[in-house]
Amino acid sequence: MSFTGRLLVMLGMLGALLLYCQKDRTPIGPNTGTPSPPTGLVDSLVIGDWLFLEENHLSGEIPHGYGFRFTPEGYRIHLGIEWNTGKLQVDPVWSPDSVIMHDGKFIVFFNPLNGGAGIDSGRYEVTRSILKLYHLGSTFPQIFSRSEVGTIVAGAVLNSCTAIIDGDTVENSRVYVVPSAVAWYNSEDTSLQVVSHWGTPRRWESLTMYIKDFQGTGSYPLGGSTRNYGEYEILSGDFPIRFFTDSLRTGFLRVDSFDLLNGRCRGTFAYRVGVRGDDREIEITQGQFDVPIF
Repeated sequence: MSFTGRLLVMLGMLGALLLYCQKDRTPIGPNTGTPSPPTGLVDSLVIGDWLFLEENHLSGEIPHGYGFRFTPEGYRIHLGIEWNTGKLQVDPVWSPDSVIMHDGKFIVFFNPLNGGAGIDSGRYEVTRSILKLYHLGSTFPQIFSRSEVGTIVAGAVLNSCTAIIDGDTVENSRVYVVPSAVAWYNSEDTSLQVVSHWGTPRRWESLTMYIKDFQGTGSYPLGGSTRNYGEYEILSGDFPIRFFTDSLRTGFLRVDSFDLLNGRCRGTFAYRVGVRGDDREIEITQGQFDVPIF
């Protein structure tokens, strides 16, 4: 972002803060009519851990959940689910945002370390067990329930994918909104897609392996003359960089176990990828996955 752009963002944040603070919000003591002691930047009922969760057991859709920890000092800490255990945990790749929550109104100042500046604002309703956030312009709230980091909040979904990319070992994110390594099976066209992703807000990476006509366990070629492919994607900035197998850069996906009844898929993979018209190649080796099927 240019200097002018950063300056405009900072001025916008300052203006929003001034608008929020122009009303005298000093609490008045219930019996004396005198100002009570300051209560901090965050409503005392809001302080703590909150969870939003949708597991969709009946529909078979991928579960997702996330949350926030609001602190008395005015920080919003990002929470995610460690799907291998089902526990709510602090998401280690997100930096805390700054927040003001008082008198039913909130302003969040996004941390630039998470990949962008800006604000979010709206109103809230809170009880000891439920927090509703109404974002500016929305009539439908996000509804969070009171929770606590380290407790089991969802059914465990075992998901694991590791590989070596040009000599560096990578693995899927352990704490995330959704299970970060999964297999997608389409019974109508019998295609299978295995996906794994990891990274930080400033740099997300993913591996994708697609089999056009999946016929069960066995080894399938990637690239070459087939319609199967392997992909490696890097999202850093506004546009993704995508590397694919092709007629010369090839590999394989081997499925050792495919259990639709229990929703599990396990196997190995290796392949080379590149960009058309570019001699640069990326080698992906020693890939292993053990993932749920959706």
